[in-house]
Amino acid sequence: MVSCQDQSYERTFPLKGVPDRMEITSTAKECYGGSDGTVCLKVGPGGKLSNINKRFADFKTHPPPPHTAFRDNTAHHFARLQFTADSVRVRIIAVLRGRQTWVQDEFRYTLGACPAQ
Repeated sequence: MVSCQDQSYERTFPLKGVPDRMEITSTAKECYGGSDGTVCLKVGPGGKLSNINKRFADFKTHPPPPHTAFRDNTAHHFARLQFTADSVRVRIIAVLRGRQTWVQDEFRYTLGACPAQ
């Protein structure tokens, strides 16, 4: 996970072979097993808007690359990780002035089996 000053959020599907051959191991959105690979997160909790465009950072690619599972550039984001003995749940919380916070994205890694999707 990367925390940055770039005011946007982005998550990949689980990947193996990065950066040489970037293999997507699952296109599920909510649950991954221990052998599925690594999910990369870019979480931008910066407290101000971009100096360049005076709003949230623009994405360089449209549409998103195939390895992107979720992305958003309409709010600030924080990651909340909850650990149990056999899993980790990741919740991305969005924050926007004048609005209640909300869960923007959520997924989990488990050592057990994911429910059928």
